[in-house]
This record gives sequence, C-alpha cells and structure tokens, in this order.
Amino acid sequence: MINILPKLKSRPTQIMKNVMVTKHQVHNLIILDESGSMESIKDSIIQGFNEIVQTVKGIATQFPEQEHLISLVTFNGLGRKILHFIEPVERLEQINAKTYQPDASTPLFDAMGFSFTKLKKELKNVKDYNVLVTILTDGEENASMEYSGRAIKKLIEELKQERWTFTYIGTDHDVEKFAASISITNTMRYGKCPDEIDFMFEREKSSRMMYSQKIRNQESTCDGYYEDTRPKRISDKWITKLSKNEIFVFGSNLAGAHGGGAAKMAHKKFGAVWGQGVGLHGQTYAIPTMQGGVETIKPYIDEFLSFAKAHPELKFLVTEIGCGIAGFTVNEIAPLFRAAIDENIENVYLPESFYENNEQHKS
Repeated sequence: MINILPKLKSRPTQIMKNVMVTKHQVHNLIILDESGSMESIKDSIIQGFNEIVQTVKGIATQFPEQEHLISLVTFNGLGRKILHFIEPVERLEQINAKTYQPDASTPLFDAMGFSFTKLKKELKNVKDYNVLVTILTDGEENASMEYSGRAIKKLIEELKQERWTFTYIGTDHDVEKFAASISITNTMRYGKCPDEIDFMFEREKSSRMMYSQKIRNQESTCDGYYEDTRPKRISDKWITKLSKNEIFVFGSNLAGAHGGGAAKMAHKKFGAVWGQGVGLHGQTYAIPTMQGGVETIKPYIDEFLSFAKAHPELKFLVTEIGCGIAGFTVNEIAPLFRAAIDENIENVYLPESFYENNEQHKS
C-alpha cells in the first residue's frame, strides 16, 4: 500500500510534545473516500468539503479555548494520501479537482486502521484532547488487505474510551448496519442528488459546531453527534397580537388580495397592504402561495429566509402558509422551511406541524 506523506513542518510535533500547551486540543480526523464510485458526485463532494473547511476555521475562532488541529486522509485502491496531519486549522486548505481524483476500489478498513493508529501514536503523551473522526464514503469496504472489520471494531471500542468520537456518513449501502458492525453509532445517510448532498454537509457543519459546544460545556461527546439539541422555535397556532419586533408571516397571492384566512388577519390587524403580495409590510411578511405548484413557492421562501437572516433584530412568526385556501399539505410545504432548522436561523419560528414534519423526515 502506497502512503503519500506531505512535507510537514516542525510545529505539529512541537505541539504534541510541548507540555506548556494550555488550550484543549481538538483533533479533526477526516477520512475521505476517493474511490472510483465517487466520481459521479465529485463536484458536490469538493464543494461540500470546502464549506466544512470554512466551518472548522470559524469554530476555531468561536471557541478560542480550543486548539483545532486537522488530519485529512483520502484513500482508494491505489494508495492513501495524507493531505494534512496534525496541522493547525489555519493551514487547512480547500480541495480541488487536482487534489481529489476518484479512482479504483474502496479499502476502507485499511484507511481507517492506518489513520487511527497513526494519530493514536502521536497522542500517546497528550492528556487534554478530544478526537472527532469523520468518515465519508459512498460504499462498503471491498479491498482491504491489512485490517479486518473485527480489528477495526476492536480499535474503535478502545479509542472510544480515550475521548474519540466516531461518525460515519455513507450512501449506496446499509449505512446503519455497516457502521454498527464496527461499533459506530453516529451515522448519517445521504442521497447522490445535489440537494441531498448539500443537506448532508449542512447537517455535518451544524453538528460539528454542537460538538465544540459540548466540549466547552464538559458534556459527553461519545454519542448523539447528529442529534439536534437546539431549542425548538415554535410559533403560536393562533396569533392575535404582536410585540414590537414581531413579524406575522402569512401566505398570500401575487395580487395582494388579502381577503381570507391568515391574509385577512394580516391586513386587518398587522399592517399588510392591499395590492402588495410579497415581502415586508407593516408587521407582516407575505409569501405568495397561490400562483402554481410547490416549486413556485420555494423561491419566495428562500428569499424570506435570507431576509430573516439579514434582520436578526426581528422575530418572524410563520403561520401554516399554503395549507389553507391554497390547498397544499404540511408534507408539501414544511420541507421548504428545512433551512430554518438546519442553518439554525434563530429569529424564525415555525408552526409545530412544520417543525415536527422536518424532524420526522430528516436523514
């Protein structure tokens, strides 16, 4: 097996041996499948991974008491590439079509065994640390010669006792069953269409943020990595009055004829303007729902969520838009608000039916 090692500067070794280090070390070990079957989603993987790069850098800034270090290993049947090994987060580079070139088979166990053992050896004399392992693949093991599944399971169970957290992200196979066979309980499945890959990376980024928060709070980090522990933000089913900074979000029509349902309430009580069917008016925000199918509503909801993020001083109370006169179901409309949960848009409050629907259908 070929191992391609980068030229490492002396600082990472010094970090490991320097007993004067006061920050809590967080080792981010990412094992990325570079086998041939990843070629079909290569561009999405590159884009999503590079977003995680920015997330990790942001986390290092947000949690200054933590020293985030990066180890990145890609693998396929032609060998392993160590793109980073115990490097400071500021050295983490984006990948591109030249550095990430899917080919050949999937010796997953060998990549895991090699990476775990190498990092474990470097941490032998380090006391104050956590390790977050992220394994991203599109298929099961099919080519390892150095490590068996039994050996990997034993190694993972040992490392869990030393503040190592293992996560497994996969597609095109029984993700939960395979992960359980090697004692990994933090799993996420993804589909290969661009939207599902985008969702997978968004969820991974928010979970990574929560992981650092747990370390700060001195909470257990072993399990529950992908569980959403953020507080639910639920809007009241019947909204009859608003505080000064609250905005009533309702379903409208493009003509702005607010004659019935929540639109009538918005016009009579909260400042919606007759003839204006889109956007902020008074203490209301109108989202058109009467102009066609669900696909015609999504752009307006995306625009609303962007507006909400740009106005954190306001609190947006969303009604069950589209689920009354417009004739759509909660199952059709709720997923359009998924980003409000995944991106943790703190000033958007959803109807309980929308929130619960998204929880039931999350990956």
